[in-house]
Amino acid sequence: MTTEVKRKLNVEVNGISIECASNARVLEAINEAGFDVPTLCYDERTGAQGTCRMCLVEVEADGNTQQVAACTAFASNGMQVATHPDHIVDYRKTILELLLSETSSPTTCPKCISFKTCELHEAAEEYNAKWDAFPSLVVREKPEDANPFIQRDYDYCISCFRCTNICNDWEQAGAITVHGRGQENSIASFFNNDLLQSSCTFCGQCINTCPTGALTDKKIVGKTRAGDLKRTKTICPYCGVGCGIHLLSENGQLKGTEPDFDAPSRGSLCVKGQFASWEFV
Repeated sequence: MTTEVKRKLNVEVNGISIECASNARVLEAINEAGFDVPTLCYDERTGAQGTCRMCLVEVEADGNTQQVAACTAFASNGMQVATHPDHIVDYRKTILELLLSETSSPTTCPKCISFKTCELHEAAEEYNAKWDAFPSLVVREKPEDANPFIQRDYDYCISCFRCTNICNDWEQAGAITVHGRGQENSIASFFNNDLLQSSCTFCGQCINTCPTGALTDKKIVGKTRAGDLKRTKTICPYCGVGCGIHLLSENGQLKGTEPDFDAPSRGSLCVKGQFASWEFV
């Protein structure tokens, strides 16, 4: 019996030397070195997408300097990576301001108000991006959907497609898809854009991967304040599978749940675990 030995690569990130696997992406090397870059379209469960371009970094390899998307580009031996040179920081700020111009005001973001600062607005704060830097575009319409679990505020959608990727590629549900092209695109479900009529299992993964306030837990959104919300790590009590969850509480009262992505279940929950497990505590 033989054991495969993977060759290690020597990579330098912002002057810090680290070792990474021969098949590692640049983003993995950046994280291994202890740095972060925004990744609005990336979910490690579905892999690299390279659509938002927020993770663009400058790399030098084999005597050539170029800008690459960290989530898609592979690391190479001797590569030097710069995550925050001034021109890249300016580039990210511009991208963020363009994205913000497609959405409603950050001051009314349902995820930021009720749960925690969403990834889009967290990045906007980090890069001092302004919502009104560019003329506002017509925001995407909110569908009329009577389902009791998932609130769909698509006026905050930035077309990152994390929700469709996680639904189709990870959960294998195929309940939502991209409809239209360019600025006219939207996220839609089959059968009159009504999730109750679709193949949706209401696992909530679209909510949990969404980097904006476009998708939230309808059962508790607007009923909690992000600053008062407390998260307690535990196990879903509904059945014997043992999926990891965080109980959400406010002022000593249980309000809802979120998946624990560090648990062996890797964030996956059924409809009962996502939207009702806290009712069995």
